[in-house]
Amino acid sequence: MRTVVITGGMQGLGAAIAERLRGEYRVVTWDIIDGADVHCDVADYGQVERAADETRAKYGQIDVLVNNAGIFIAGDLITNDPARITDVVKINLLGTINCTRVIAGEMMARGEGQIINICSDAGLEHKATRSVYYASKWGVTGFSKCLHDELHPHGVRVTTVFPSVMDTDLFSKAQYDRDLSKALDPKATADLVAYALATPENVWLPELRINGM
Repeated sequence: MRTVVITGGMQGLGAAIAERLRGEYRVVTWDIIDGADVHCDVADYGQVERAADETRAKYGQIDVLVNNAGIFIAGDLITNDPARITDVVKINLLGTINCTRVIAGEMMARGEGQIINICSDAGLEHKATRSVYYASKWGVTGFSKCLHDELHPHGVRVTTVFPSVMDTDLFSKAQYDRDLSKALDPKATADLVAYALATPENVWLPELRINGM
């Protein structure tokens, strides 16, 4: 049974992915909230290193990494709180880089492994009052494209998932009121992740995009 690490795995899409994969995979959730298998702030490289060591000690090698942890920010750039800007970039982009940096090496050494980077259609588009959030997601897009080229020769598959707006608490946690009546059910995106993980090792899926109505 393959071991799958899911960052931000206790809430929102991360929880939906964890629920979808349990039974088929050994799921290990990394999160900052109580109940996670491993406590980890992905923005802190030292915590990521410790989380990876703890995971290996308990569950053996890490076969799959799902970089899912993320937070939201909206509003004009000049009115955004500088501390919140830093948090968004550190969690959404640096967190993805940190976790990949810590785990990719063991995958490369084995010549196999999968990395699923949960991005957003925000990583492909542009919109006023979203400059910081979109910048963090465009960063994930660029990182993922380069990472695919870097790891492909070593047998490590990288897939970037681009969901449209999902019905999670991403917005409410940022105190942003958004109509989610036509938003994607996160279970649909979780199904897409499961599909990517179920593909044969000789099948490469660099990007997957899923949209709601």
